[in-house]
Order: sequence, then structure tokens, then C-alpha cells
Amino acid sequence: MAQLKQMINKNKFYIIGTLILFLFLFYCSTKLCMNVAPDEYMRYDIPLFIYNHSYLPKGDEKEILNAIWGFSYGFTPYLPSIISFFFMKIASIFTTTPVHLLIAARLTSVLAGALMFFVCCKIGEEIFNHKMTIYLFAIFVSLLPQFMYLSLYLNNDSFSIFTTALIVYGWIKGIKTNWNCKWCIFLGVAIGLCALTYYNAYGFILCSIIVYCMSSYKLHFTFNEFLKKGFLIAIAALVVGGWFFIRNAMIHNGDFLGMNSMYDCGEKYAMPGYQLSQRDTYQNQGISVFSMIFDTNWIITTIKSFICTTGYMQYMISGKRFYLYLIIILFGMIMMLIALKRKYQFKFKFENYFIICLILCVLIPIILSIKYSYSIDYQPQGRYIMSILIPIALFMSIGYEYFSEFIENKIQIKSRYIELSMIGIYILLFVICYSSYIAVCFGSTII
Repeated sequence: MAQLKQMINKNKFYIIGTLILFLFLFYCSTKLCMNVAPDEYMRYDIPLFIYNHSYLPKGDEKEILNAIWGFSYGFTPYLPSIISFFFMKIASIFTTTPVHLLIAARLTSVLAGALMFFVCCKIGEEIFNHKMTIYLFAIFVSLLPQFMYLSLYLNNDSFSIFTTALIVYGWIKGIKTNWNCKWCIFLGVAIGLCALTYYNAYGFILCSIIVYCMSSYKLHFTFNEFLKKGFLIAIAALVVGGWFFIRNAMIHNGDFLGMNSMYDCGEKYAMPGYQLSQRDTYQNQGISVFSMIFDTNWIITTIKSFICTTGYMQYMISGKRFYLYLIIILFGMIMMLIALKRKYQFKFKFENYFIICLILCVLIPIILSIKYSYSIDYQPQGRYIMSILIPIALFMSIGYEYFSEFIENKIQIKSRYIELSMIGIYILLFVICYSSYIAVCFGSTII
């Protein structure tokens, strides 16, 4: 009990921030209309199926097949939907009305969005010298309008991004503790959770292998020690996440990822013209991938929808708001490069391999999104690359801590005032975007 009180007291401001954010997200989730929440109607079919039948779908059940696309999300990992089912089951003790069951299902995303603030604070605590930078980093992530929007309805994105934050925290704590068994298991669990969410976040799983191998080398592990701790991470990951892929392989003739089975199902049941083989993609037209990227609005649309686009790409940030966000991001990134070049000292030593892995975690989702738009379905959407949020916000925060200290040394303005000003500007921008792009999606009836 004494340890719990000590832990709560130590993290009280992080907890308060998390609770405030949870209440805000929960309120908004009860107002957001389902018909402006991309893919929710298909995602919601999964927990509703489990709720009605008490077993997991295979993916090709007629009850969950989309009438247009001919497939369901039951083929690929859907851990957030399974968690949503449990919330629905708890809610059903008190009410079984469709609206309340939907709100219960949305709790998975709401909780992931709120807990992101806490985890980011814990990551920042391990890295930054300034207390204010910790909150700046957490706010950069939690109050990015697009991430906030994704935290209001049932999808895989919010929970998936949350797992990437857990993975990065696991990297840092693992390295700092010489890969103590506790943190080996923590990282393995985080990897397993990530594997059960969204393929575009899998770069973090690949980079976890690199981080562990390189840090083990730097820490001068013996070969036996390297194998023992690596085995612990792998076992934890397999126990948490492996079951779904084994199940998929068994029911889909070896297709453990479920992607081929999903597309085969679409070919069989989709409306004419919506099968993958009949889609008029850039690849099928013989147009180069570079032409798609640079001769269309792919880049600008992806960036805008990464920052703030709501509805089915209906309400997209534009004008001064967009450019101000862009300036904030780019300035932080530039300052980060200067800080690293000048070897600015943080609490955590950023080895080259660690920085490279964070960069890879940015590049891999972007490459996968390009591939999807080019060969499957042209959809330049920021939510498809949202797993880059933690590395981007981390780079920005590194830059702003360095900048605030640089200004303090040059013109004697306290660094905390500079960072506090950035927090104020960012919150103000969020409020403006909230009223302009998020609140417009609310209705008196959400279904």
C-alpha cells in the first residue's frame, strides 16, 4: 500500500492529465456520429459478432461481410475489437441499447488515447532534462487533432499507436536497466500487443530486434546472456500475440497474416468493379510510383490528414492552421538535428542505432502507405501512417528542449517559459481545430 501511494504521488500530475483527457475523450465519443467515423461500421461488426455469438469470427461469415467490398476485418488482427467486446459485455449488465453498446465499444480507443498521455510522460521522464519538455512531448502526441479524433471511435489505430509508445518505453527502460528481466517481458508484451493491431506499425517490431541486438552489443552481453534475455522477449511476444497467427494459419490454409484470404474473399463476394483485380490502380495503369507521389496531391493530402482531417476526408485542415502546424513540426525537427550534431546531453544517451531505428519507424509506414495507394487502393490518408507519431513528436521535443535552453543561454529567458509558450500555442491550435473539424462531426444521435 505504501509503495502504491508513493507511485501515485510521484506520478500525480501525469495521472491527473490522463484522467482529464479520458473524461474529455469519453464525452466526445458519446457525441461523434458513426457515419463520420471512417471504417467504424466495419470494425464494429467484429465485437458485435463476438457479443452475439460468443466466439471469434473467421472473417468470411456473411453476417460481417461488407456488401460492397465483399470482405470483413475478421481476417486480420483485431485485438481492439476483442477488448471492445468485453466493454460491451460489461455495459450489457446495465443496458443493451445499441447506442450504449457502441459507446462501450469505443472505450478501447478512448482509453488508449488517454493512457497515451501517461506513457508519453513516462517516456519523457527518462529522456528530457526539463520537466516542461515532458509535458510538451505528451501534449504533442495526445492533442494532435487527428490522433484525438482517432481516439473517439472504434478502430485499430488509436490502440496501435498506444502500443508503439509502450515499445519505445520498453526500449529505453531495457537499455537503462541492462535489459532487466522485468523490462524484457514488458517489451515482449508490448510487441505482442502491437502485432495484434495494425500492420503499418510493424516497423516497431522489426526495430525492436535491432535495438535489442545493438544495445546488447554495446552493453557487452555474453552470448548466453544475449540469448537468454532475447528468448524472454520473444516468448512474451509469442504468448501475447502468437495465438492469433497460429489460429489464422490453421483456418486459412497457412495464411497466418490473413491478407491473402481477405483479398480472395473480396474477389468472391465484392460488388462488380470493387474486386482488387478490377480496381483501376496506378500500378495496373502502368503509371510509375513516383508519378503517383509527385504528380498528384498524395504528399500534401497525407500530411494534412496526418494533422487533422475528420469525417470521410470531408473536413480537412487548410490555410494558416495547416501552415502553423507545419512550421511547428519542421522547426522542432531542424532544432533536433542541431541538438544531435552539437551532442546536446539528455538523460538518455541517443546512440546512432537508436536514432536510425526511430527513423525507420517513420519510413516503413510511409512506404507501406505508398504501396497500398499504388497497388491496391489510392488512399492518401494520414491515419495509415499515424504510427509515426511517437518518433516525430520525440524528435520535435528534442529540438524544442535544445532551443529553449539555447535561448535561455543567449538572452536570459527561462527555458520553461519558452516551452510553456509552446504548450499554450499548441493547445490553442488544438482548440481551434477541435471546434472547426471535430465538433462539427457531433450529433444528437450517434447511430
